[in-house]
Amino acid sequence: MEFYGEYEQEAATLDRQVNDLNDANYIDEQLLQDLKRATEDEAAPALPDIERLYGEARVVLPDCHCEHTMKLGNFTRLSSQIGKHT
Repeated sequence: MEFYGEYEQEAATLDRQVNDLNDANYIDEQLLQDLKRATEDEAAPALPDIERLYGEARVVLPDCHCEHTMKLGNFTRLSSQIGKHT
């Protein structure tokens, strides 16, 4: 009889572990769906907002090298203007 009792205890322990893992998996799936929705709904920031942000970053971090990003913003702006004229 004791032989089966040990198996029952082990089975109960394994059942709890499986249930805990299923619960954690469900929570992770819900979080993943929330994050996907948030990134799909999120609009890209406007270029003036990005320029303002980098301007503020230079105040806080004076050694910040943001020129590449600013150049990229200028390129993007010029590209969109060229596209309007074609």
